[in-house]
Amino acid sequence: IRDLVRSRGLGDVYKRQALNIRVDTLGYDHPYTANSYNDLAELYASQTEYSLALPLFQKALKIRKKILRMSHPDTATSYHNLAICYYHLFQYNDAYNALKQAIDIRALFFAKEHPSLVNAKKNLVEIEKKMVENYQTFNPSVFGRIIKFFQSKFKLSETYN
Repeated sequence: IRDLVRSRGLGDVYKRQALNIRVDTLGYDHPYTANSYNDLAELYASQTEYSLALPLFQKALKIRKKILRMSHPDTATSYHNLAICYYHLFQYNDAYNALKQAIDIRALFFAKEHPSLVNAKKNLVEIEKKMVENYQTFNPSVFGRIIKFFQSKFKLSETYN
């Protein structure tokens, strides 16, 4: 049914209706309302409509930070979704910062070897590479991590002469 809804373009209509119902019945500051914003954003993202998805992911995050706080797994998911959206919009600095937040929150709940953390850290390295490739300004700690990466790969000394 989901594929049928997507292929006919009805997903947008139904998800907007669900969002409106939740806002009307539960209010803006409710976890289910945040879920509806996130669901609609994911639909747009799946259709590569990242500019439409971005403000919805941001609203979901804002609600989750307020209601669930920073240390909740759903808040980490919102940061992760936002990072993916920023990445596809070529906003690598924002993608890096959002993904870093997601990793920091998930580290509170998962072991270092957990696939969720491992994959997120791999994605963070990919974003760092994109930042360097595109000569974007970025957090100085990123440069330090890139130097450490190359040192470990090529056994470089710690002097940069």
